[in-house]
Amino acid sequence: MNTHFESRRAGDVLSLQLAGEWRVGELAQIEAALGALPLSGARRLEIDTAGAHLDLSGTWLLRALIARARAAGVEVHFIGPAPEALELVERTLSGAAEAAQPPDDTPLAAAVGGIGRR
Repeated sequence: MNTHFESRRAGDVLSLQLAGEWRVGELAQIEAALGALPLSGARRLEIDTAGAHLDLSGTWLLRALIARARAAGVEVHFIGPAPEALELVERTLSGAAEAAQPPDDTPLAAAVGGIGRR
């Protein structure tokens, strides 16, 4: 039994409502269920993530599903905002994400700032 998403088909629209924990401990089960999801005949995939809790592993599986759907010519749309973790993964893979730089004016920076510069 799949407890991680519910799928419905209405004509050429496939709707997925994600649910539960999309975390590293659930990956094998989620991946198997997503692999069995038929995309043939679908022109649009609507994904609702409001009921799911995704870590980066679960986000990676969602990203793979989106890529599979797009490769099959299916338009992908989110009901509500896309998960923030998905946006983070996309920015990171595109090289658009920049590492945060610590401020130089902290006591720790002042204490260790000269190490290795002499």
